[in-house]
Amino acid sequence: MESSAEAVSYLTGTEGPVLLLTGSKTIGEYTKIPDFEKRLYARILPEEHQLAKCRSLGLAASHLICMQGPFSCEMNAATIRQTGAKYLVTKESGAAGGFWRSWRRRLSAASRRWSSAGRAKEEGLSLEEVKRHLSPERPPVCLVGIGMGGEETLTVEARRAIRGCGLLIGAERMVRSVAHLSPGAEQKICYLPDDIVAAVKASEGNGPAAVLFSGDTGFYSGAARAAEALRAAGYSVRVFPGISSLSCLAAKVQVPWEDAVSVSLHGREADPAERFWADIRKCFTF
Repeated sequence: MESSAEAVSYLTGTEGPVLLLTGSKTIGEYTKIPDFEKRLYARILPEEHQLAKCRSLGLAASHLICMQGPFSCEMNAATIRQTGAKYLVTKESGAAGGFWRSWRRRLSAASRRWSSAGRAKEEGLSLEEVKRHLSPERPPVCLVGIGMGGEETLTVEARRAIRGCGLLIGAERMVRSVAHLSPGAEQKICYLPDDIVAAVKASEGNGPAAVLFSGDTGFYSGAARAAEALRAAGYSVRVFPGISSLSCLAAKVQVPWEDAVSVSLHGREADPAERFWADIRKCFTF
């Protein structure tokens, strides 16, 4: 066609989306097309004055494609597919301006778009699916020291972690002692590392999990082995320390414990005095 007026006249008798590739200079003429607000999509340069002009003419931001060329065949095809355009409007700029090269690209894109009957089926993942695929939403597993087993010896941080969880894991005594802090949480009675990992996997999607340990997570605790197993299974962990039995005892009898030698007799036999002297001998062995 020889002019914009002829293009407008022709498009007035048609239906369907129109992709305008002539820039913002003549875009005002195309607002004469009936329902142009719904039909017209315009690709313009990413310049403020062009955007302002288009918006002042009544074009919604969702119908404006602000991009700087040159455009590949794939980009043209994507633009046509995105807008669902049935008509393309461009301008002839002569051989020097790359008119024929530009048209070949656009026709190639169009032929891909309309090579089969009906709208091309778009395949692939949605944005949310891609996000979940690349960065699975796995909250860290909380390893929580619950002190002496009563709410009064829980730290504020530990209490907050328990209240925000959807799964409580631990020995029955520990789970029962804090279950009231998270009444809607699932409860799993176990303490072996492999069982803890299995429980966390089975409850994925129900919110963070809290694994409970008596005393402090760093004082003769199963937290270290549980953390190792969880990390090997691909989980991250957060550790919430508690009040250890040794620090609690020292506070009760009102003595400092910085010089204490700790020996665990849990599940084993040992002579504390012999262990003490063994540690002393180590200090003087070179």
